[in-house]
Amino acid sequence: MYAESSHYYQAQRKKDRIRGYLKKVVWVVTVICIIIVCMAAAVQTKASQVVAAEAEAAQDVTAGTESVGDGDADAENAGDGDTDTENAGDGDADAENAGDEDTDAEDTGEEAAAEGGVIVLDPGHGGRDGGCVCGGVLEKDINLKIAQRTALILQEQGYQVVLTREGDEWIDKAERVESANERKAAVYVSIHQNSCELADVSGIETWYGENDLTESSQKLAQLIEKAVVRATDANERELVADDELCVVNRSRMPSCLIETGFLSNKEERKKLCSDEYQEKIASGIAQGIAAYLNL
Repeated sequence: MYAESSHYYQAQRKKDRIRGYLKKVVWVVTVICIIIVCMAAAVQTKASQVVAAEAEAAQDVTAGTESVGDGDADAENAGDGDTDTENAGDGDADAENAGDEDTDAEDTGEEAAAEGGVIVLDPGHGGRDGGCVCGGVLEKDINLKIAQRTALILQEQGYQVVLTREGDEWIDKAERVESANERKAAVYVSIHQNSCELADVSGIETWYGENDLTESSQKLAQLIEKAVVRATDANERELVADDELCVVNRSRMPSCLIETGFLSNKEERKKLCSDEYQEKIASGIAQGIAAYLNL
């Protein structure tokens, strides 16, 4: 009985072990299947995403191509705009040509004025160059006032007059002379004031170029000095020929430089600062210039 029971229980345990093994196998297989199914689902989802992304990218490419086409059309339109710009450039060129014609007209006008006898008056110094300074009086200021008065007198007589400076600005001497040369001026007269260490020295002196072969500048200087002396009753000093003065040696027309008085002389300086005396000097210079031009 015991032997049969023992055999029975051994067989039963063996069956139980086999069932246990089978359950484990089934469980393992089930897990593996679940894993496989999950992986397959994940792969399919990923593939779907890739396909969707590729489709979207394809749509973007197609849209981009259409946009490029539109951009090409815009570029063509821009090209038409460039053509318009070129036409506008042609218009600008025409405007420039018109401007050149206006400039030529102005130059022609200046040449015509020069041929009519432009008188160039040069108020000496100016700007940072005050000239001689005595008793607080600056030469450049007196020079400009006399030149302006002279210009008004000559203009009233019908002459065309140009000043090398209209205000208190510095202009190089060579530039002043060259401007007169370009205008083909009839005469060039530079107006200055004098000074001396001796306080009692006074009067008027006039300078001209030493290389005055035709003696035209000497004649101009002589006529101006005589006329100014008569108008002011000032002391008549000498005519001086000089080869170093830029304004009379680089000019290509009759020219001279007049020193209308001595600022170093207290009495004469007072006269030179007065409107009345400046008017007399201006009248004399204008008379001398007119006398020369009417020879």
